[in-house]
Amino acid sequence: MNFQKVLSQSTYITQYDIQAKAILMSDRIIAKILQKSFKAYSSFDIDEIIQRFILHVPDKEKMLELRNEIKGKIQFDTLTYVLHPNPNIRGMYINIEAQKNSLPLKIMANHNMYYVGHGLAMQKGNGYENLDTFVSFWIVFNPRKEERNTAYMVREEIIELFGNIKMDESIYDKMVVVVNNLGNTICRENELLEILGIVFSMELNDKEKVKQLKKIDPLLVDEKLEEGLEEMCNLGLLVFEDGMEKGRGEGRTEGRNEGIALGRSEEKFNNILSIMESFHVDFQQAMSSLKITNAEEKKFYEEKYKTLKN
Repeated sequence: MNFQKVLSQSTYITQYDIQAKAILMSDRIIAKILQKSFKAYSSFDIDEIIQRFILHVPDKEKMLELRNEIKGKIQFDTLTYVLHPNPNIRGMYINIEAQKNSLPLKIMANHNMYYVGHGLAMQKGNGYENLDTFVSFWIVFNPRKEERNTAYMVREEIIELFGNIKMDESIYDKMVVVVNNLGNTICRENELLEILGIVFSMELNDKEKVKQLKKIDPLLVDEKLEEGLEEMCNLGLLVFEDGMEKGRGEGRTEGRNEGIALGRSEEKFNNILSIMESFHVDFQQAMSSLKITNAEEKKFYEEKYKTLKN
């Protein structure tokens, strides 16, 4: 793919985000998520899951029409429909969302349940007896230190309060939340976290990503996913190069006039924020990518960032 230098940094970032979302919608990534997150699919390989169970969204226009009637209107990043291996159990919708930073746990929990609640509400035209399970699958790129390289699932549970009653748990198991917290380094102890860490790593180029992913599962990467990883890495490189070039240019210009105040501009600060947003790195890593090493300059931007957060 040929990229024109006339494209602005914001355009690169937008294209990067679109490509990242396309990778999350890849049949092979979704199949691996199913295989590693849900016991019902664990015995099937990726090709079997794709061929037998992944349907994407049936009657997508009707689904969008129903969704838009819901107050609050959530725009789901992705939406895929999956059949259950047991034909007597209804299928499920999977929505995959990317979250830059951890939210406070209480807010995160409410946020997650709000999404699955909307996922059920958008099916209202199907009748109560025909509700499918809705799964909200979250990837958090910059979680709090204590949450790095962790994953958990939240789902409905039937609790016997009195008497001996046997109920089919699948009847109530309609709301599922899965959260995957990535780390500063790739987690090698959990296969799904490892795969997600490799896909969104800023340290690996596309060829290294493909090599490592194929080592985990030879069926994981097809030509389409390989091309997507290459395009995303190319876009990422352009954003970094564009940001660093702007930073250097501002530094040279302002350095001649203000000495120590290298690059103290609103534009450069916005470059830092843009890199954090697109590449899911923290503030210090973003400054490092722009070659901001002067102690006083770093302090200036750190204070500016603290003010912004408050």
